[in-house]
Amino acid sequence: MNTRNTSVLNLPLAQGLVTAAILLIAVLLLSACSSTKGHGKAAGFEPVWEKLVVEVAAFDGKQPAGIAVSKTGRVFVTFPWWSDRPEASVAELLPDGTLAAYPSPYWNDWDGRSGPSALRGYVSAQAMYVDKNDFLWILDAGNPGVDGRVVTAGPKLFKIDLSDDSIAQVFYFDHKRDFTRTSQLSDFRVDDERQTAYIADATRGTIYVVDLKTRQTHHVLLGDPSTTADAGVIARVGSNEWRNFAGVAPQVNVSGIELSADGDWLYYHTMSGRRIYRVPTNVLRDTGTSEAVRSASIQDLGPTGSVIDGMWLDQDDNLYLAAIERDAIIVRRPSGAIETFVADPRLKWPDSLAMGPDGYLYFTTSMKHLHQPYRLIDQVDDPYFVMKASPDLVARANVTRQIADEKQREAAWYAGKAGEAERLAKIAAEQAERERLAAQARADMARAADQDAQASADQLELTIVKTEEAAEAQAMAADQALELANLATKQATRAEVAAEQARQAAEIARRLAKVAAQKAEATRLAQAQAEEGAANAELAKREHEQALADAKAAAEAAARADALAKSLHEEAMRASELAKQAEAIAARERLAAQQMRDRAMDARGAAALAERIATDAEFAEINRDPNPITGTADVPTTTD
Repeated sequence: MNTRNTSVLNLPLAQGLVTAAILLIAVLLLSACSSTKGHGKAAGFEPVWEKLVVEVAAFDGKQPAGIAVSKTGRVFVTFPWWSDRPEASVAELLPDGTLAAYPSPYWNDWDGRSGPSALRGYVSAQAMYVDKNDFLWILDAGNPGVDGRVVTAGPKLFKIDLSDDSIAQVFYFDHKRDFTRTSQLSDFRVDDERQTAYIADATRGTIYVVDLKTRQTHHVLLGDPSTTADAGVIARVGSNEWRNFAGVAPQVNVSGIELSADGDWLYYHTMSGRRIYRVPTNVLRDTGTSEAVRSASIQDLGPTGSVIDGMWLDQDDNLYLAAIERDAIIVRRPSGAIETFVADPRLKWPDSLAMGPDGYLYFTTSMKHLHQPYRLIDQVDDPYFVMKASPDLVARANVTRQIADEKQREAAWYAGKAGEAERLAKIAAEQAERERLAAQARADMARAADQDAQASADQLELTIVKTEEAAEAQAMAADQALELANLATKQATRAEVAAEQARQAAEIARRLAKVAAQKAEATRLAQAQAEEGAANAELAKREHEQALADAKAAAEAAARADALAKSLHEEAMRASELAKQAEAIAARERLAAQQMRDRAMDARGAAALAERIATDAEFAEINRDPNPITGTADVPTTTD
């Protein structure tokens, strides 16, 4: 009986010890949180927040495609003749956001006909690229309109010297010999050291290799699965599948290409596909290599998770991809991991990419899916953009965001632990209260048993008294019988019988007295048990008071966790203020840069006068030379 009661009453004591241990752990964890925060500051970490996607320029009614940035930070943009005829097919984006026909209005003044005019101007400039020597290369696809046919003398490749904005070379292509009437020249890269250009044909599904020294062109990987559209892929741009107004999904073959820094690998992908490939350039340049060998040397670099347009490979082999279906620029790391670089609702069909000397990646938005023939009528409401984002700032912001998220997770974890400790303390208090009530009930039962024992003892005492009175009466009767025995034998015999009965009654009385004594002992034991129950109740009361103290400590720990969360919030606010200060400094730097640019514009005005004089001289030279650019006589002069 005593053993059972002791084990029950030890339960709240053990619960209290567990609660105290949990509270101690919570305090230690909060201390660890504070030390972690201090370590971050000691390591020199200061959150840096930047506007990750910076709007460089916005255009209404001008649909951009290609973009290039020179080593001095000059930005150039192409405006192909797709849905509408552009005012200028190639333009320089000036610091004030305006556009200037480049290199002059003369080269942007095509009269819309094949032949000499197409020979001396941009027909539909598509892609552009700045090489290692800071020469600007421009690819003229030569096919105006979305489904336009190639114009005679239209396809060509320009090389422009940015030091004086002069056209250094023009490489003309014979579409009947080099390409086809339906070729869509979408992208290109130039290996200046090997004097080789690589051009993608999105309609034919091939890559053209151009020897810039001999001006000979040959195609490679024609019809290869890696350069051919995947019939099972239908791009989802915005919220809709990419289809024309007749419901047909376009099947676009190899579209984007990129060259490794050493020129040994050519990366490429189809637009109607979600995989990236690369191939050694030596097997592409060698005309004696069979297509089977070229195909066998292709490396499948895996899925990208989106339909892709343009791409850019930096010096660390990070491959940036314009993810059309995700309104984002994604990056493929050298490990093969695909990550989101930047995502923005304004990135409606990100098109071409180029890295600037300021460390920013520049890109255009063309919104091709909102134009005919993919809509019955053009549905472009928002402006087109040239934007940029810094990989360094994006990486720093991601680290900052990860640290902030980790801090929030830690604070939430500590708050959860404190809440768990508080919950356990509450459970312990409830258990102690239940034990106190149980002890009280046991004490009440003991008091009731004591009262019952006392009543039984009183009843036994009354019975003993009556028995003793009866025995005494019987004894008196026996004495009377003995006295009367001398008077009569019969009276004596009856008296003897009565005496025997009296003796039996006395025996019974002695037995009853013994039983009464036993019940009195039981009463004493019950009273002892009641006293023990009262002592246990007092112990339970003390344990309850300890549990309440533990709960109060847990609440204080929760308050400290909440204060930590507020401190982290204040730190984020201070970081935001630092970002605003950095933006103000950047604004002052941009103002200073613009002032320098204005001085350059004054100088360029003087250069423009010299250019007009040179143009007049060039016209005079053209009248004497059948090929005013290259001086060769093999330029196609036939007309459609």
